[in-house]
Amino acid sequence: MTLSAQSDCPDTDFVAKLIDVHSDGRAMLLMDGVIRAMYRDPSGEPRHLVPERVERLTINLGQICHTIAAGHRIEVHLTSSNFPRRARNTNSGHSILANDSDAEIRVAMNVVHR
Repeated sequence: MTLSAQSDCPDTDFVAKLIDVHSDGRAMLLMDGVIRAMYRDPSGEPRHLVPERVERLTINLGQICHTIAAGHRIEVHLTSSNFPRRARNTNSGHSILANDSDAEIRVAMNVVHR
């Protein structure tokens, strides 16, 4: 999944989920993927987000073979966290699993453009 997004923090996560919604309303997660925005560069080199700058981000959902039955819907959910399944991001711009103090933890205000 490729998206254009911006954040007011130096780092944040974007999580995409592909979901099969059954005709009775039950939802089944098919695939999910995450990108830690600071590591969006294909080289893997960390690069902080610049506040209010729109960045192009690609979330790898992998491959799947799944038949969507008649009457079902496909949904895509986009969020900025999947804790505790994925390691938390304090949005501070520090390295992964940093020992950030309460004062360093930030709430990210993210915008996704379409």
